[in-house]
Amino acid sequence: FVGAPIAEAIYGGPGIILSSCYQLPYCISMWSVGLAYYAGAFDKKNALKKVATHPCVLSVAIGFLVSYFKVSLPGVIENSIGALGACSAPISMLLTGMILAGANTKSILNPRTVYHTVMRIIVLPAAVLGFSWLFGLRGLALSINVLMAALPAGIVSVMLASKYRADEVFASSCVVLSTALSFVTIPMWQLILQRLAG
Repeated sequence: FVGAPIAEAIYGGPGIILSSCYQLPYCISMWSVGLAYYAGAFDKKNALKKVATHPCVLSVAIGFLVSYFKVSLPGVIENSIGALGACSAPISMLLTGMILAGANTKSILNPRTVYHTVMRIIVLPAAVLGFSWLFGLRGLALSINVLMAALPAGIVSVMLASKYRADEVFASSCVVLSTALSFVTIPMWQLILQRLAG
C-alpha cells in the first residue's frame, strides 16, 4: 500500500507509472505461485483468473490504454480519480498505524522476525541495486527498482496467513518490524541513490 505514495512523494507522476510497472510481476506471482504456497495446491485456471481480474493489473492495463490512445476523460472522472489517488497515502499510513498499535513486543523481537526484516529491507534492495547497476540500469528506473524492493513486508501476507490459517502472528510481526524500521531504511536507500546519481 505504501509503494505508490512513496514513489509519488519522491519522484512525482513518473514515479507512480514506474512503480505500477514494478508491481505487475509482483501481483502476477503473488496471486499465482504465492497463493499456491498458502493453499497447498496450484490451480492454473483459478490462478489465471485471479491474476487477470486483480485490481492492480486491471488499473495498470487501463492506464496504459488511456495513455497510449490519448483518451481525455471527462473532468468529473479525472478529478475523482485524482482525489481517490490522493487518499492512498493517508489510508496506507492509517493501516500501518493500526498494525503497529496492536503489536506484541515479544512476538516481534525474535530471531526469525529480525532475520526476515533484515533480508526484506536491507539485503533484497542491496541485491536489486547490484543487479540493476550491473545490467546498466540508471536514473529513475534504478531508483524505483531499489525503492520498491526496500519497502516493508506487505499487509497482504497477514490477510492471506489469516485466511489460510498459516502463521498469522509471524506474518504480523514481520509487517510491524519491517514497517517500523523502514522509516529509517527507506531514507537511507534514498540517500545512497542520490549519491550514485550525483
